[in-house]
Amino acid sequence: MGQDGQKKYTDNEITESNIVFHDEFDAEIYDWKWGKMYGVGEMEKIVSDYRNYMGGELGKIEKYLDIGCGTGAAVVNLSLLDKIGEAHGSDISMGMLNMCRKNANSVGGKITLTLSDAQKLPYKDNTFDFITCHAILHHVPQPKTVMDEVYRLLKPGGKALVFEPTIYGTELTFKIMRYTWGIPYTIREWLKGKKPIWVVEEQYVNTLDSPVDVTTFHPKELRKIVADIPFSKATVTTYGFLSNFTKFFAHSIRNIKPIKFIFDKIIAILTCLDDGILKKVVPETLYFQAVIYVKK
Repeated sequence: MGQDGQKKYTDNEITESNIVFHDEFDAEIYDWKWGKMYGVGEMEKIVSDYRNYMGGELGKIEKYLDIGCGTGAAVVNLSLLDKIGEAHGSDISMGMLNMCRKNANSVGGKITLTLSDAQKLPYKDNTFDFITCHAILHHVPQPKTVMDEVYRLLKPGGKALVFEPTIYGTELTFKIMRYTWGIPYTIREWLKGKKPIWVVEEQYVNTLDSPVDVTTFHPKELRKIVADIPFSKATVTTYGFLSNFTKFFAHSIRNIKPIKFIFDKIIAILTCLDDGILKKVVPETLYFQAVIYVKK
């Protein structure tokens, strides 16, 4: 036990719990849980978001790597972009990689997948023009080691985007989700004699040797991590306040085709409001995600 009265877990315990959780539980339901979609339309939306985060064009990319690629929401969709030569994905979970490969096959995406720990990746120095890493740092025992790997693997002038949930915004979003569409979903599951997925997930995680989510970050903590690495450029900003709450509020219907077009327009308007006005008054810790943009 630590001084704060909480049990301290070893790095190996945390890593092993993450492998087991994502292999045996999360891989099969991940895309449903987060509303992930695949295809050219989704690729175009991701590219538009990335350009916004980076303040411009992606440019020509010879080699792209998605660290902790999971089921492939980033790497599968970006593999459909003609500006990318090679698309690579790595993940510590074979279950996730299998789903990623299945998603790639469904849309004709060409990707190369590698089973590996984000803290020690099996690629040579200065290999990739562009790297992404979606919600991985909070799963690993030593998050700075992942950012060190990003620096090592980027070519000189290469760029990376790293996304992490924030300390308060994530919890607030999940509460909104559970008390909106989550209520009829919960009632429906109980009527079927089933438990809601978040109850099942919590019970499953409690059977593991350690938690799979190690921490959530204040953006200031992420700024400190990247400040200690010699990137030529490093910024940390936040995205997703009203726009993100709306996404989760309408989670169960947002991908229905007749609704999706209108819903995407609403999200675009709210995103402009989030970025242009609300950032001046809303604490950054209430935004759903922090986005690290670095250049070597």
